[in-house]
Order: sequence, then structure tokens, then C-alpha cells
Amino acid sequence: MRFFNSDLVNISEYLRGRITELEVALARANNSLTEANAKLRDIENETTKATPMIDFDTMRVFSIERNMTIDKKPCTIIGYYMNDPVLSSDGEMVVDRDEVKEWTLYCNEQRHEELVKKFIEWKKQNGN
Repeated sequence: MRFFNSDLVNISEYLRGRITELEVALARANNSLTEANAKLRDIENETTKATPMIDFDTMRVFSIERNMTIDKKPCTIIGYYMNDPVLSSDGEMVVDRDEVKEWTLYCNEQRHEELVKKFIEWKKQNGN
């Protein structure tokens, strides 16, 4: 296939224009990402500063552990029992059964340690 000089000039100009368009689109995407990350940081800062109020008796808490989410965010997981109505194994009636549940809190390590301390105190007060 033979190209004439004018064809090569046209292709070159088209590609330069396309590169410019893509650079502009990339810059916009980077700006949007920067803004989204800033909003996420603000939300995370706000939620980690909030003091959770936990009623260990009502929740029937049995553990508090520090863990990491799939996307590498540290979190605190509170294990507790909840009495849920479920069908009996024969499907005849509804019975109440304790189900193990988890509550994930996104808090800093200091807040986690405060919760663990309160949990240990609660266990001592309740003879656990």
C-alpha cells in the first residue's frame, strides 16, 4: 500500500488531535479522582472521630477484633448474637434462634483499644 505525503500529513494531524483529546480526558479523570479521594478522606475522618455507643448487654457481644478489609482498610469487627426467628428444621413452625452477627466499624486503632477496654470491663462486671 502506498501512501502519499498528503495522506501521511493528514494521518499525523489526526493522531496529534486524538492524542490531545485523550490527554484532556485523562486530566479530567485525574481531577475527578483527586476530588473523589478528598471527599473520601473527609468522610473517613468524620466517621473515625465519631464515638460509637455500644450496649454490650442488648447486643450480647462476644468479641471485638481488629481486622483488615479486602481493600486494605483497617476496621474493628464486633461479634454479637441476635435472636432471629427462623423456620424449624421440619418447616412446621417459626422458632427463635441465636444467630452470630458481625458489625464492622471503621475506626482508628485508638478507638478500637477504647472499645476493647470497655468490653473487658463489661465482661468483668458480668462475670464473663
